[in-house]
Amino acid sequence: MDFYTSLVPENEVQELQSLIGKEVKLLRRSDLEGRGAQKILELAEREAVVLLVIGDPFIATTHIA
Repeated sequence: MDFYTSLVPENEVQELQSLIGKEVKLLRRSDLEGRGAQKILELAEREAVVLLVIGDPFIATTHIA
């Protein structure tokens, strides 16, 4: 979950984890750019990966790239 363009209260992250039955990892900007982005792509080659962006991801310039 992108945690740097929009902040989400911790209790809402816990509620989401309970709802979907999966761990939600909070990601910093460095996790989504450069080497961090490459790690996500490498992981996605082996398993399903979801990037949750709060709000409108089409106006978050980092995610457009």
